[in-house]
Amino acid sequence: MLHLSPVVTIKSLSRRTKQFVTDVAVNSKGKCVWGGPATFKVNCRMDIANWPFDEQECELGFGSYTYGQTLLSIKLFRTKSNFANRFVKSGDWDIEDITAKISETDHGDCCPFNFDEAVYTLKMKRKSLYYMFYLTIPSVILTVLALSSFLIHVESGERIGFVTTILLAMTVFLLVIPSYLPVTSDGLPILGVNLQVTMIIIALVLFANIFVLRVYFMDGTPPSWIETLCVFLSVRKSKRIKRIHATKPASAYPMVVKSTATVGGIEMTESSGGSPALVEGIDENEFTWRRVSIKMDHVFFVLFIIASSVSYIVTFT
Repeated sequence: MLHLSPVVTIKSLSRRTKQFVTDVAVNSKGKCVWGGPATFKVNCRMDIANWPFDEQECELGFGSYTYGQTLLSIKLFRTKSNFANRFVKSGDWDIEDITAKISETDHGDCCPFNFDEAVYTLKMKRKSLYYMFYLTIPSVILTVLALSSFLIHVESGERIGFVTTILLAMTVFLLVIPSYLPVTSDGLPILGVNLQVTMIIIALVLFANIFVLRVYFMDGTPPSWIETLCVFLSVRKSKRIKRIHATKPASAYPMVVKSTATVGGIEMTESSGGSPALVEGIDENEFTWRRVSIKMDHVFFVLFIIASSVSYIVTFT
């Protein structure tokens, strides 16, 4: 007669587990060895803060709910073994290490004695290539397309529609993403936060383009402080705009004018030998709202590149 083992899986999700469906090996001295395969389902807490670059640890405990330490002593055949090399590699996880130890538990202070428990700890790392290829690359492409809107001329009339189309594409893309994310409210995965930040950046790009168009078609002259700010933000000094004013000769005959380029400007003379035409160079830096909008395009382009780069650096480092 063989006594069944009272050892069960602690924190098991399966009601009944078929285990040890093999024969028992008995030697001449009466020593029995009963081993065999079994399948267990357990509940492990997941930390998804770094998803999909996360590493998880799951503990599988084996012990008795009936016999205490005085009646049942659990021992390990081996304390260290290459368990991780004995399995077929998964497409989602890499089992980095499996450790085993004997611990003591009271099962929630259920009994006046403690129980032995064999605890196996699995250290796993998620493979992120699948999520990087299908989630990150489309997000980066949409961000680059949104930033390229600042390179489109304002009078083309396509900037608002272009960014709006990209924003709609990002919104549809986010509808597919929840099927990849783990369903939990214990934390927010870093890749999910990055995708939400990307959508916010694209929305801000849309508002920036609307503001640039509003400034471009404004009437009047910008205030002096705006001109000072634009000059401060300029990488190159603005070119001087010169106007040429020619005086009308007193002669009644039509004047044939020849122009000669000099270092100081353009000199205009008459071929009839009369008095030279008066050339007046006026240093006039004409500053308009259109020039302000062009400078705003440059500033917004640099700012959004920095914001996008920071968000992706934080995600992938």
